Amino acid sequence: MAIETLHRLIITFDIKKEDIHGEIDAIDKIGSFVFDISERLRLDDCFVNYGGAAHLPYCMLEHSERACLEKAECEIQAYIGHFIRHKTEI
Repeated sequence: MAIETLHRLIITFDIKKEDIHGEIDAIDKIGSFVFDISERLRLDDCFVNYGGAAHLPYCMLEHSERACLEKAECEIQAYIGHFIRHKTEI
């Protein structure tokens, strides 16, 4: 029986809670981009949460190969950089 390793990457979009409603278009674009990356890199799992009363928006990616997650992270960080007001926390 083999042991499989699953790597998980969680990126939280650092947006002030009072600004979330005004930033929903940007969050939607980032979420769509995350799903596109997930499909292109054939990640095992992808989840985007658009935020709520208890937490900020975030995405979670899972894959058995760490290098794939690192590539996804770089591309997502670069894309988020297009939205100057947004920074991320990993």
